[in-house]
Amino acid sequence: MIRRFVELLKAYARLGKFSISLPVALTTFTGYLLSHGEFTRGIVFPVTGVFLLAAASSALNQVQEYKTDLIMPRTRHRPIPSGSISLSAAGIFIIAFTLPGILLLYYFSGIIAAFLGLLTYLWYNGIYTPLKRKSAFAAVPGGIVGALPPLIGWVAGGGS
Repeated sequence: MIRRFVELLKAYARLGKFSISLPVALTTFTGYLLSHGEFTRGIVFPVTGVFLLAAASSALNQVQEYKTDLIMPRTRHRPIPSGSISLSAAGIFIIAFTLPGILLLYYFSGIIAAFLGLLTYLWYNGIYTPLKRKSAFAAVPGGIVGALPPLIGWVAGGGS
């Protein structure tokens, strides 16, 4: 029973790509620190909000690509194609991470930070994900996704 629970937690961590979402969130930390000029407890909220949105975005990406992931050797062991997480469970995960992520950014960092978080989320899943199957130039809009988390931190830290 405990073993199954641990395996399920690992599957959700892979669904949210926590190993990528955490470093993304830490770039928010850098932007905040550069803008605010010092470390304060307030840094926790934008970093957590970006982490939640990055994990939700990664999960949504896997929902978008699960059929393709199933036929590719590199991706067939991801949680959805392998059957360790259902599409409906992934949907619940996405909602459970997206809403608090946006609300944390909005409530503690303001509407601009929340807007940038939502923009990053939509840009990654609505522009970059579909484009990457069609062109290597998808790396250009993908770069925008990488640039926005430090900007969210900057705005959250008081920068204009």
